[in-house]
Amino acid sequence: MVFYINKYLLIRLLAIPVIFFLCNNIYSQQNSGFEIRTGKVTYISSQHVYVQFDNTESINTGDTLYIVKGSNEIPSLIVKYISSRSCAGEVLPGNEIKLNDKLNAHIKISKQLETLVTTESEDTEKLKNTALVLQKQVVKTKSNKKNYYGRISLQSYSNLSNMGSQYNFQRWRYTFSFGADSISGSPFSFSSYLYFAYNTRDWGDVKTNLGKALKLYDLSLSYKLNNNNKIWFGRHLNYKISNVGSIDGVQYEHAFGNYYLGGIVGSHPDFADYGYNFKMFEYGGYVGRIDSFAASQMENTVAFFNQTNNFQTDRRYAYLQHTNNIIPGTNFFASTEIDLYKKISGTATNDITLTSLYTSLYIRPSRLVSLSLSYDARRNVVYYETYKSYIDSLFTNEMRQGYRVSLYLRPGNKMSISLNGGYRFQKTDIKPSRNFGANFYYSRIPFLDINAGVNYTRLISSYTDGSIAGIRFSKYINSLDLNLSADIRRIEYKFSYNSNKLIQNSISADASFRFPLDFYFGISYEGVFEKQNSYGRFFIDLTKRF
Repeated sequence: MVFYINKYLLIRLLAIPVIFFLCNNIYSQQNSGFEIRTGKVTYISSQHVYVQFDNTESINTGDTLYIVKGSNEIPSLIVKYISSRSCAGEVLPGNEIKLNDKLNAHIKISKQLETLVTTESEDTEKLKNTALVLQKQVVKTKSNKKNYYGRISLQSYSNLSNMGSQYNFQRWRYTFSFGADSISGSPFSFSSYLYFAYNTRDWGDVKTNLGKALKLYDLSLSYKLNNNNKIWFGRHLNYKISNVGSIDGVQYEHAFGNYYLGGIVGSHPDFADYGYNFKMFEYGGYVGRIDSFAASQMENTVAFFNQTNNFQTDRRYAYLQHTNNIIPGTNFFASTEIDLYKKISGTATNDITLTSLYTSLYIRPSRLVSLSLSYDARRNVVYYETYKSYIDSLFTNEMRQGYRVSLYLRPGNKMSISLNGGYRFQKTDIKPSRNFGANFYYSRIPFLDINAGVNYTRLISSYTDGSIAGIRFSKYINSLDLNLSADIRRIEYKFSYNSNKLIQNSISADASFRFPLDFYFGISYEGVFEKQNSYGRFFIDLTKRF
């Protein structure tokens, strides 16, 4: 086996984990002076994520909410709107938030409480009694806290067109997720997530091969040996190494001090139907460190994995991830994948290839302005055994690189302006792809009490030159817990490969309503109209959370 490494590339790549871990030792103090209040994501729209709390007292517009991933917190959401029991916010770049995710708000302890617990008192016995009462209330609250969560949803997507019945179709999607922490007070916890989706035209195929429609992403049982050791059995998606995807097998994690160490042995779900396939054997491990300072946090993770197909190495790679919000008003995220294996003409080599690199920086110096910058470079992942029948064609894939910048301005309490631009290119492109856009938003227009936004996007690439302009209205009726919205858009595209011009006018409207007992119902319609053709799309969602 030949081992060849470009020494300059190796130096650059090895510098990444060194820099990550050197940064870890700068800060190590724990959070103080804050109360942690946990909420749950109940609804996700195209612009905002809605988080429900028992109450939102002392949560303010502009606060940061932190997503809970295992025992870690990652800054993920900026609060924009607040009601008595929920708030809506914008997701920070580099984060992915899903329904039922738990987010924490860091509430500054009130001046009165700080005085109570820090000022010497002549009546020491009274102060002790007060502390005991407060402690009992905390214990009672924790014991009454619901330790399970779940969601069942039914969704329908219908497409109608005047172009003939072959363009009409309907899709159904059923989703189920359920989890329980510390079942009956034991060290066992359970989590599951699956969905069943199909096109009504394909029902005959689905009946003969259920795996085409049924996808199981998580079905695992975990056992907490103690506060520092935990083990998972079954199909589990590990948030610390989420880029690896779901894994069937055994996962173990050990925490010591600020560090955590994990190991995985199992198999990758089958590429064809996402079913169990032991021949897709894989193994690997990861190590990370978390450091905290006041309300800030830094986390670094390094992972190594070897994936096989029919027990032959399919892919071997390293993954590095870094995130921190140590500088006030900023959030930095970076991740990279480095492939360590190649197999060409039957000859395997340990060669280093940079597969992907993503960095993002979010800066928010005040409530009035914020800026986000990101860089993304990636090439297609090569699985040498899975794709060996046409592996030669994959070596022509080049690194695609792109930059993106967004600027958010808030001139007033009800007004906001956002500007964004992107630049993406490959060496073989005739010209790079560029896009830029602007959005103007005004909330609670006088007399009408509705929100309105105007947006524009321009796209220029090797094969198209087009623009999208639109206006959107929305309204939230608090007494009914009802969200209403509507928008109008015009799309104009010119293509380089012919003289035709695509012009579309579209209208859409949607409504979502929350019923008692955590039932949610949503319905939306989009109509797209061209010179000769038209399309109508209907989406219905019924969800029960518990």
